[in-house]
Amino acid sequence: MWPSIRHGDMLEIEPTGERELQLGEIVLVKSLDQNPLVHRIIQVFEDAVITQGDRAWKVDGLIRKEHILGRVVGLRRRGSWFRLDRKIDRFTGVALAKTLPLAKKIIHIGRRTKPEIQELRIR
Repeated sequence: MWPSIRHGDMLEIEPTGERELQLGEIVLVKSLDQNPLVHRIIQVFEDAVITQGDRAWKVDGLIRKEHILGRVVGLRRRGSWFRLDRKIDRFTGVALAKTLPLAKKIIHIGRRTKPEIQELRIR
């Protein structure tokens, strides 16, 4: 989840409760292999969401809402607490969630198309 969450950060997680899950939020989910996973919501459905890590190339697939253990509302980094549940944080999360798939496609296309040197002149 770098750069949002870094190795060594301590996360503050609250139950999802009655409030609807929103695009861009970071959530703690129980993955298929029963391990906890912290990823960003990139798509919301009535009874499920799709999550993806900020640096992951693939989505996690459809996660049923009952497998979501909580939402990340803050983190502690190097002794300081940072909130992740303010409007600006959700806006940034939504922007990241919407642009991340496009950025990854552009990077992927760029890696596939390697320019060939047609002619090289050294003076």
